[in-house]
Amino acid sequence: MRRDVVIVGGGVSGAFCAYEMQRAYPEARVSIFDRAPSFGGRTAAFDMGAARPLEGGASFVSSAHELVLRLAHALKCTMTEVRFRQVGLHLDGDCASPYRLTQGLGDGAFTGAALQHATLTKLAPQAVAAIAASDGAAAKQILRSTEIDGRALWRWPIGPLLERLWSPEQVRRARNTHGCTSNFGAANAFDTLLTAAWEGAPGQSFYRFDKGAGHFACTLAEASPEILRFTHHRLIALGRCANGFVLSFSTPAGLRHVEAGLVILALPRRALNLIAFGDDIVGASFHHDLSQIIDVPAFKLFLEFDRRWWDDLPFTLGSGDLGAVFTQLAAQQNYFENTAGRHWMLAVFADGENALYWRSLLEADGAASVTRGAPMGATPAHLIAAAHRHLEIMYGRVPAPRCGVYADWSAGWHAWRPGARSWEVRERLVQPNSNLPLFICGELLAEHAGWMESALNNAEEMLERASAWLAHTRARTFLPFVNER
Repeated sequence: MRRDVVIVGGGVSGAFCAYEMQRAYPEARVSIFDRAPSFGGRTAAFDMGAARPLEGGASFVSSAHELVLRLAHALKCTMTEVRFRQVGLHLDGDCASPYRLTQGLGDGAFTGAALQHATLTKLAPQAVAAIAASDGAAAKQILRSTEIDGRALWRWPIGPLLERLWSPEQVRRARNTHGCTSNFGAANAFDTLLTAAWEGAPGQSFYRFDKGAGHFACTLAEASPEILRFTHHRLIALGRCANGFVLSFSTPAGLRHVEAGLVILALPRRALNLIAFGDDIVGASFHHDLSQIIDVPAFKLFLEFDRRWWDDLPFTLGSGDLGAVFTQLAAQQNYFENTAGRHWMLAVFADGENALYWRSLLEADGAASVTRGAPMGATPAHLIAAAHRHLEIMYGRVPAPRCGVYADWSAGWHAWRPGARSWEVRERLVQPNSNLPLFICGELLAEHAGWMESALNNAEEMLERASAWLAHTRARTFLPFVNER
């Protein structure tokens, strides 16, 4: 099989690359491959008869996410605004002492987002001013040169940096009310704070896809009927051939080889590490650069109940409201809605060590596949029982759930290690060999990890680089369709 452009990875970034390459080069033979049974990657969702699909992965889009919104409009993927209501914080308790549902922290304490903003203000007020003026380039330059105790910001892990600047109680409370514990852990402080500033920009509204983010990714992948799409194909090796590259895929039918003129890998770090690259394709620094990226585990658990028992709690949700509760328990985040039909809630949204806690319960059930990707499916009874215990600790008497579905991601998103100059590593990884049309893109290399918009921005920048490479080389031996244009 011979293709001009092969894209490996059927998530939103890979789908966008296929869509854009086919538009830019209509004569090109473009194909997209994914190891999963369907496209969507980490935007996968469950259709459980609820008011909308239950999002197993990426869920929300900001009004500031211009590229996603523009694509959604072009593809006629309708969206609905969602209003987040922080209806409670569970603090200062343990399994022997009931938690308190409170609307504020008191004592002048910071929430997680407020602490991160206060940290930026304390360290680099000029960067905060540049961000407020939408001068991202200036803000990044300031933060790259910021030092604390003679040590560059990008050399600090975010957790120890926060502990250096704030009291243990302030950090503890902020961590428990942020929603993402990894933002208080071992990740690079420069990238963590930069993303926090981007996420927390004022004046944003939030939306979600009526048919789920996975539907958006699939629609993007299917927007050009000329693109050939293949599922159940796991890339295991990438080598050279006379006319470009040869990709070796493991499939249910056996090994399959595909020749390509240009290759785009829109994959997570672990999948890239498992590919056997030819020695003449990537240099010795390639895997070292990959090792500068951290996988952040993420876990979601949805539970269905016979009735909306949360209507009895001391808050009221209007139509379109999404009630959020943060807790220091491993359940980490709870979300409630006032919707018609079946009564589902997001009972667990956890990352980092808390995600590993829930994964350990799956492993105890013999779900060996949890170590091999991102399984999604029906929840075993003992895991539902554990989540039910957490809910009762927080809210008192809670009816037993009817059933549950979970999504376990070995890398829900990525972060940078302390000491990594992410902007330099990103530049090297996007085209590992400047003499070859092999490119890498997606959330892995995105400037703001975990968001579709930033993943698409990274893919767009990569495509500009790939197009410049094509225009410069115009090499018939690699890409005959370039000369045909």
